[in-house]
Amino acid sequence: MGTTELSRGQNVALPEGAEQLRVSVGWTTGSATEKGPQTLDLIALLTDGDRRARSDDDIVFYNQRSTPDGSVVHTGRTESDTGGRDDLSVDLTALTDDVASVVIAASTDEGPLGDLSAVEWTLHTPDGEVVTRFPITDLSTERVVVVGEVYRRQGAWRVRAVGQGWSSGLSGLLTDYGVDVVDAPADDSDDADGSGVAGHEAHDTATAEESATPTAVVAHSTTTTVETTVVQTRAPADAPAGDPPAGPVTEVRRTTTVSHTDAVVATGRVAVAASSRPKAALPAAQLSVAPSWVRSRLFSVAGIGGAGEQENRATSALLWVMAAVRPLGRALTVRAGAPSGPIETYLEVPYRLGESTVIPDGVIRIGRPGKVWTALVEVKTSSNDLGVEQLTNYVRVAKREKFDALLTISNQVTSDPAAHPVTLPAGVTGTVKVVHLSWTDVMHEIRMLIKHHRFDEQLPLWMLDELLRYLEHPKSGAMAFSDMGPTWVDVRDGCAHHTLAAGDRIVKPVVANWNRLARYLALRLTSHTGRTVKRVVPRKHAADPVLLDEEIARNLADEGRLSLQLRVPETCGPLRVLVDVRTTQIEVSTVVTAPTDGTPKARVTWLLKQLKNASDDVVVEAQFPGPAGGATKENLASAREKPARLLGAMTGPPASFRLSRLSQLGLKRSGPTGSVVSTVVEAVDAFFDDVVAQVAAPETATGPAQDLAPQPAADDDA
Repeated sequence: MGTTELSRGQNVALPEGAEQLRVSVGWTTGSATEKGPQTLDLIALLTDGDRRARSDDDIVFYNQRSTPDGSVVHTGRTESDTGGRDDLSVDLTALTDDVASVVIAASTDEGPLGDLSAVEWTLHTPDGEVVTRFPITDLSTERVVVVGEVYRRQGAWRVRAVGQGWSSGLSGLLTDYGVDVVDAPADDSDDADGSGVAGHEAHDTATAEESATPTAVVAHSTTTTVETTVVQTRAPADAPAGDPPAGPVTEVRRTTTVSHTDAVVATGRVAVAASSRPKAALPAAQLSVAPSWVRSRLFSVAGIGGAGEQENRATSALLWVMAAVRPLGRALTVRAGAPSGPIETYLEVPYRLGESTVIPDGVIRIGRPGKVWTALVEVKTSSNDLGVEQLTNYVRVAKREKFDALLTISNQVTSDPAAHPVTLPAGVTGTVKVVHLSWTDVMHEIRMLIKHHRFDEQLPLWMLDELLRYLEHPKSGAMAFSDMGPTWVDVRDGCAHHTLAAGDRIVKPVVANWNRLARYLALRLTSHTGRTVKRVVPRKHAADPVLLDEEIARNLADEGRLSLQLRVPETCGPLRVLVDVRTTQIEVSTVVTAPTDGTPKARVTWLLKQLKNASDDVVVEAQFPGPAGGATKENLASAREKPARLLGAMTGPPASFRLSRLSQLGLKRSGPTGSVVSTVVEAVDAFFDDVVAQVAAPETATGPAQDLAPQPAADDDA
C-alpha cells in the first residue's frame, strides 16, 4: 500500500477498502514545563456539511471517550518523559450519511505547542500499516491544532493535512466548530488579609476543560454570553475544485447565550455546555422498610457451585451485556481491532481440532458491510490462570476458521495493558490478535461508562450497574487486584530483619505485583476522575522497564520501601505513594505550587481555605526557595489555629507546599481488609478525595522553585 507523507493543505484519497482506521498523534517533548513533561490529548469532532458539530455527542475527547454509535473511540495512549502517542479508532462504515468529515485535533495543557520538539499525525490500517503521515511544523503559541481530517467527497473518503492552530486553546476550536462553550463563574472571594489572592474552590465535573487547574463539584444555574470571532480559512491553492476548505468558512462575530443548571468549572476555564437532553440516571431504591432488605438482582449469585459454573455464569452475564449495551461491547473489543457494529455473542461453541473437540467459553461476532469480525473468548475466574496449551489450541482454531482474535479474561493483572500474561510459542498466532483483559480492566470500563458516558435511557445504565454489582460480589469469581503474591510474607519478614537482598528470588514477584498495583491505582483514579491517569517513571526506566524493576528491588532491600508516582490530569500536582514496610506506614503526598502574588500570609491562607474539610492529620510543609530557603511543617489542626506558624522565621513567601498523610500499612498478603493492597487503596482514595481534589493550582503559579532539596532517591521511583 505504501505511505504518503502529506504537507499542509495536501489531500489524498484513502486506499480502497480502508474503512477501519487507527488515528494517532505522536509527540516528542522539548524542554520540561513547570507542570512536568508536555503531553497532547487527541480530539475528534464529527461535522456536518456546514462544518459544524451536530451535537455534544459529536465530540470525542478525554472526558467523552466514544461517540454513542461507536464510530469513533479513544483507544488509549502511551507517554514517557521523552514523548508519547494518543490513539483513536475510526470506523467509517458506522458513520451516518449526514457526517461529512471527522476533524482530528490535538490540545495541550502544559504550554504552547511550539515548545514540543516534534508533532506528527499518522493514519493506520487495523494491521498497523501507515497510510499517511503528516509532520506538523511551525507551531508557536497555539494550544490546540487541527492536525487533519477525513472527509467525504463525491461518495469517497479522502484525508487532508490541515495544521491550523488556535492560541485561544480548546475554546477557540470548539466554538469555531459550532460547539457551545460556557465561561465558568469567576471566584471573586477575597483572601483573609485582603492581599488579593483568590480562594479557589475545587470542582470535579464531566466537562471539557482547557486548563490544568483542578476543581470540585457544585450545581448551580448560569447564564453565559460567549462572543467569538470565527476566522475564515482559505482552501489551499492545490486543493481540487469542489473540496471543502480546511477549516471554518464564515467570518462573523456571533454572540451565544447559554442558560442551564449543571455542574460547571469555577476557575475561568472553558467547558462544553451541557447537552440539552437529560442524562439518564440510575434508579434510587427508596421504598425499602429496613436496611437489611436486599435488592433483587438481574444476575443471581445464589447457588454458584464449582469453578466451571462460576466461569459459565460470569461469561454469560458479560457477553450478554456486551451485546445489549453497545458502548460496553465496543470498549472491550476495540483493543482487539474490532469494528463498530451490532454485536452477537454465543456460549461454548464446539470446534473439532484433530481427533479432539475444543470448546472456548464464548464467541463474539460483529457485523459490518461485507465482513463479519469474529473473536473466540476464554474466561477464567477466581485463582484459575490461563494455560499455554489451551490458548494455543484456540489460536489454531481461529487461524483455521479465519477468525480475527482471541480475547482472554482472567484475574491475571498485567502492569502493561498491551502485554499478555501467557507467552505463546513463537509464530503460533499468525494473523490472529491475542488480547488479554483482566476482570479489573472489565470492571474499570463498566465504571467509566456508568459515571462518564451519557446514556439517553435508563435501561442500559441499569444493566451495566447490575453487571458490575454481580462482578463485584465475591461469589462471581471476578476479583479486583488484591494480592501481593505468595512470596510477600517472606519479603515482609526479610525487610523487618534487614536480611533481604535485591537479588533474592522472592523479591521479583513482589516487584511485579507492586507494578500491577500501580496500574490498578491508575485505573481507579481514571474511572473516578474521567481523565487518563498515568504512572510517572524516570526517562531511563520508561525506555527499559527492567531498570525500573531493579531500582524497586534495591529500594525494597536497602530501605524497606516501595514507592510510585501518578500523574492525574487537572490536579494540583503528582500523587506520590510511599510504603515503608519496616515501619508499616503508608505516606501519600503531593506538592502544590504556591501563588506568585500576594503576601506570604495570603499564600498560606489560599491553601488552608481549600483544605477546610480535610482531616486534621494532614501535614503541611511550606517550602521556601533561595540560598537561605528551608521548610516549615505543621499539621492542619495547628496551621488552622495559627496560619503564621507555617511561615516561621522566614522573611519571604513560600514557593510550594508539600501535603502528606500517614496511615497504617496492612501486612497481609491479600484480602478485603488489613492487606497491603486494601490499605494502600484506601489511603490513596482518601487522600485524593480529601486533599488533591480540593486544591487548585493557581493559574499564575510558576511552579516549585528548582533549588529546593529533592526527595531522597531511595524513596523515589518516579
